[in-house]
Amino acid sequence: MNNNRLVQFVCLLITIALMGTTAWLRPQINAGRRDLELTGPGTPGDDSLPPVIALGTAALGSFRGLIVDVLWYRAYKLKEAGKFYEANQLSHAITQLQPRFPQVWVFHAWNMAYNISVATHTRDERWYWVNSGIKLLREQGIPLNPGSPLLYKELGWILSHKVGGTSDDMHWYYKRKLAEEWQECLGAPTEGATTEQTVNAMRLVAEAPHTLGELLSEQPQVVPLWQHLSDLGYLPDVKLLRQIGGILMYNYSPDRDLWGQLGIAVPDRLDQRLDTIFRDAALGPGVEPLLAFLRRRVLIETYRMDPAVMVEVMELFGPLDWRHPAAQAAYFNHLGVKAVDARRVRGTTDFINVYRARIHTIQDLAHTGKVSFDPRMADPPDLLPDSRFIEMYERALDNALAYMKKVNSKPGTINSFEGGHENFLLKYIVDAYMTGGEDEAQQLYDKVRRLYGHKPHNVERYKMALHELVFDEFKDIDDLPYFVQSFCRNMIFRAIHMGLGSNRPEWFENSIRSAQVMFDHFHEGKSVNPGAGRDRQDLADNFGQLLTMSYLDYMSRPRYSITRRARVWQNTPLDLRQRTYDRLYRIFVRQFRDTPFNAELALTQPPGMDAYRERFAKTGDTTAKKQMEGAETIERQ
Repeated sequence: MNNNRLVQFVCLLITIALMGTTAWLRPQINAGRRDLELTGPGTPGDDSLPPVIALGTAALGSFRGLIVDVLWYRAYKLKEAGKFYEANQLSHAITQLQPRFPQVWVFHAWNMAYNISVATHTRDERWYWVNSGIKLLREQGIPLNPGSPLLYKELGWILSHKVGGTSDDMHWYYKRKLAEEWQECLGAPTEGATTEQTVNAMRLVAEAPHTLGELLSEQPQVVPLWQHLSDLGYLPDVKLLRQIGGILMYNYSPDRDLWGQLGIAVPDRLDQRLDTIFRDAALGPGVEPLLAFLRRRVLIETYRMDPAVMVEVMELFGPLDWRHPAAQAAYFNHLGVKAVDARRVRGTTDFINVYRARIHTIQDLAHTGKVSFDPRMADPPDLLPDSRFIEMYERALDNALAYMKKVNSKPGTINSFEGGHENFLLKYIVDAYMTGGEDEAQQLYDKVRRLYGHKPHNVERYKMALHELVFDEFKDIDDLPYFVQSFCRNMIFRAIHMGLGSNRPEWFENSIRSAQVMFDHFHEGKSVNPGAGRDRQDLADNFGQLLTMSYLDYMSRPRYSITRRARVWQNTPLDLRQRTYDRLYRIFVRQFRDTPFNAELALTQPPGMDAYRERFAKTGDTTAKKQMEGAETIERQ
């Protein structure tokens, strides 16, 4: 009996000791779980979960894990069977049962954006699933896990890679849909605006009144406008904002006269009654304050994005155009970096990748960050280089290097970031040089020499002059004349599309000048490879011939909308229009024979055509003759 009491006493002491140890270790364990994102739902005092989720997870108790496993298996089988909508419903159920587990949100967002989307058949279906993956993280996963760097990084990746990249063959359609939606919400923030003006416009949104009552009391000029909108049945929500934005986007474009001539109508989804608010002098003064208020509300309530943080990101990294997928990726990558900096556990590969993602996003903006978008054209937005982001890229790089040194990252990791910086600058040097920005290219080349010229593998290379460095990129290419012509042809296409097609004639002229320098440099004294295929022997004898053939090819392609080609034609230099008009007119008449479009409206005859035709007939210019022969080939195609 005494032995039993002794055992019971010892067990009681051990129990008390273990309970004390547990109480002592519990704060440290909970902190570790939070840092490793292993916290679960239903924590006492946690009222951040929606009531439906909190009730469901609490009611299931310990059976929740088993049910989740069954749902995971069932969702996978449904996806394999092509039942995407049913699989999506189960995925939603799983996120309701495991709302605090970031990997669950990542898996299902990735599944929708990458797996399910490519298994569908139409571009609208594909965009629906890609956008659903974006919205899942942005509007549900991140609000429930605001401290998770993983979710910010994954959302930034989907935006920059799936939408902003080129791996998906529907990527241009994604870019167009995103640009159209965000131009309706925020307008065209960077077009014709300086960096300061762009940031200040977003600051007005961030500082707008929080409620409709505050707006009407602080801005009395909004009262008659709001009364008018209320009488039409509108509420202060995303529907109203996109309706007003759509009217601005379509009815007040610089090309509206051209669209009217071509018979292109405004989409039926837009309420033309709202057009009165821009024509009525009594309503007009209230438009800008109302737009700022609606934009703030919609950003917070619909897109779950904080306008104040958007301003913060723009002050750090420049004039972000929110129609660009990389601009939105920059926003979420910035929040990811802030989440990393708030963590106790640092230095992991995943956390370093958050910094890397932000750097790559700013790099993308340097190459494509200037947006030009016309919603009435069937074409996607033009994404042009913007050198203002070079400094911002370097700022993001310095920030990442400071973090890695703080956490004692390996030297190889730091060297990889510096190597990426050198390659980025070299690529931008070539881009700038090829589009006529020789002074800018020289300044960047001087910087590369200063930062990386001391490295053994660069000592001789960076002794070359700028043009030698650029041309050195092509020296090891087989069948060089054919490659150079193809490269110059692509430059001409880009100059036409992004220069003439975006009302930037000076951009076109600079790009054409650079293409001609390259063409002449590599073709001087070089002959065509006699062993090459027939298509490779069909090379232009001079740059004028190549320019004419490329221009005719571009303007003949039905994939480019009639409005874009009409705009290109209006901005084309007179001599090039004269050389191509007769051939293009016949092509346009044939292409639009069974459509309401009028070829003569889209392709107005340039002045001096009679004199040009007479001169062409008499000169016997062999170069001009070959240009026309090339045009005949294009016309037959």
